[in-house]
Order: sequence, then structure tokens, then C-alpha cells
Amino acid sequence: MNEKKEKFLTAVRILAPGDETIFQAAQWVTEESLSVAPGHEALEFVLAMQQRRSSAWPCRNRFKRTSREIPATRHSPAPDGLTLEQALRVKSAEFWIKLGQPDQAIREIKSLPESLQEHAAVLKAHLAAVRAARGCDNP
Repeated sequence: MNEKKEKFLTAVRILAPGDETIFQAAQWVTEESLSVAPGHEALEFVLAMQQRRSSAWPCRNRFKRTSREIPATRHSPAPDGLTLEQALRVKSAEFWIKLGQPDQAIREIKSLPESLQEHAAVLKAHLAAVRAARGCDNP
């Protein structure tokens, strides 16, 4: 592992002690995306992850329903035509965009099979990543 990545992960451990979710997400950050100040980037990363988590807290009660209360049509684990793993890659790309890493989002999208590059969910995420990379805020 690169020295920059080790410093980044160490800083994440210090900034979010005991939070394995943030640390596991930090391991997905590529060495190429890190600058010469991995400690600063670790601080931004941890803050972004904590903000995402805190903004989700008001919605936590909706997940307390049992499976009997959820209609059968809502059990679809992934959009049509995508496996769960592929859908997770698309969702990962969306989160990279929210974290301000559109290049990483594009890498996630490009890792999908070529046959899925025309799928609606993939195209939507790819377009959002390209817009973010160009600095366009218009939907």
C-alpha cells in the first residue's frame, strides 16, 4: 500500500475511532485520488460520511417495519436488468459524486459490463458524474 493511502487510513481511524463503516468506505479510496495532504482529505472524507449519516437519521423509523408490512412489489433488490452487485456499483457511483469524487464515480460505472452501459440507471449515474466532473450543477 502506498504511503499516502496509509496516512489517509490512519487519519480516518483517528478522526472516526471505532467507526468501522467509515473505515471500510475509506479503504475504497484509490491512491491516485489522494493528494499530498492525505490528512486533510481524511478530515473532509470523515465529515462528509458523518453528514450523510446524520441526514439519514430522520428516516430511520421507516426501516422498522417487518417484511409482512412491506408490499411484495417492493422486494425487488435491484433495478430491472441489474444484479444486486451491479446495482451496488451504481449506488456507489452516486455516493462518490456526493462526496465530490466524480472521477471515482466514473471508474465505478466503467467497471460494469459493457452490456449494461446503456441501462437507464447506469446512464443516469454516468451523466451525473460527467456533470459533476465538469462543474455543472444543472440537472
